[in-house]
Amino acid sequence: IMNMNGAFAFEYQPLKYFGIRLKTDYTTHNFNDVWAYTESVNGLRFEYEGLWHLKFKVINGICDLKFDLSNMIHGYNPYRKWDIALYGGVLMSKHLPFETELNEGELRLQGSTVSVGRSYPKDILYGIHAALNGKYSITRRWGVFAELGVKIHQNVYIWAPQIDYNPLRVLDLECGVSFKIR
Repeated sequence: IMNMNGAFAFEYQPLKYFGIRLKTDYTTHNFNDVWAYTESVNGLRFEYEGLWHLKFKVINGICDLKFDLSNMIHGYNPYRKWDIALYGGVLMSKHLPFETELNEGELRLQGSTVSVGRSYPKDILYGIHAALNGKYSITRRWGVFAELGVKIHQNVYIWAPQIDYNPLRVLDLECGVSFKIR
C-alpha cells in the first residue's frame, strides 16, 4: 500500500541569503501489524490478536528558515537555472482518526463486529524539521524541485508495540512544481 503526501508552501526571501517558508502537508503512513482486538457477537465479547491493515493520517504545519546556498556560493543571479537551499524550523502535527481493516484471512464469527483496541494520539505533536531542497527553473516563473527532509517530534509516541519511536522520526522525499510570483 502506497503512502500519500501532498503539500502547499509559501516562501518569502527578502534577504540575499535568508528567507522564511510556511508549509502545510498531509501524509499517510500504511502498516500491516498484529494488534489485539475485540470481537462482539450477540452481546458476547471475545479478545483475539490478528493482522490489521492500518492507515495513519497526519496534517503537519511547518515554519522554516531558508538558507540559500546558491546565493552564498555563487552570488545572486536571478537567471540561475539551479538553486539549492537548506531549510530548518519547527513543526506541529495533528493525527486524524486512523483507518483500520482486519485481514481477510483472519477467522471471524458470523454476524460479528470487530474493533481494534488502540486509538490515535489526540494531542498536537511538536518537533523540528530540516530539509535540503534542489530546484531547477524551467522558465522565469515555473520550476521543478526535489526535497529530502526529516521531521523529528519531541513527543514520545509509539505506533506499534514492537517499534520504538522515541522520538518519532519521519523521512520525506518530495518532488513537485514551484511558481514565482515576482
